[in-house]
Amino acid sequence: MAEYPQIEGQFPSWASIEISVGGFETPDFAKLDWDDSLEPGPVRGTGPRKRGRTTGEYDAAGSMGMYLDAATAFMKKLALTNASIGLVPFNIEAHWAEADDGPVHEAKLTACRIKKRSQTNAPGTDAAMIEFELDPMWIEVDGVCLLAPSPTT
Repeated sequence: MAEYPQIEGQFPSWASIEISVGGFETPDFAKLDWDDSLEPGPVRGTGPRKRGRTTGEYDAAGSMGMYLDAATAFMKKLALTNASIGLVPFNIEAHWAEADDGPVHEAKLTACRIKKRSQTNAPGTDAAMIEFELDPMWIEVDGVCLLAPSPTT
């Protein structure tokens, strides 16, 4: 096990990521972003201070970009399940490992659906890419959830 803090070591980067989207694997990802939040609700009584808080509302969001050929293949794979690809849930798993003996980091976006799809085309040297805005149910990073799913979800 690597010690913390790591000094003069290899750190995971985009070059060391492997991504699987609903079992679809390709190296042709241009980006993968996510965030999640838990907004507690204040409980007030008489007086100026909060008496407590509720668990709150959890929300998760994400986006991914794939180069055109891979994005087209991914959309066609989803369309095998339902012609309305925005209704097809899928999981995303990303793994980072820089060295053979180093730690493997993992992020899981569970039960994602596509909310928005966009492609920007402009003159230049950039490869054509389709970007997908995602609606995951929850996100887990290295086995840790901001709010773990309950048995009923």
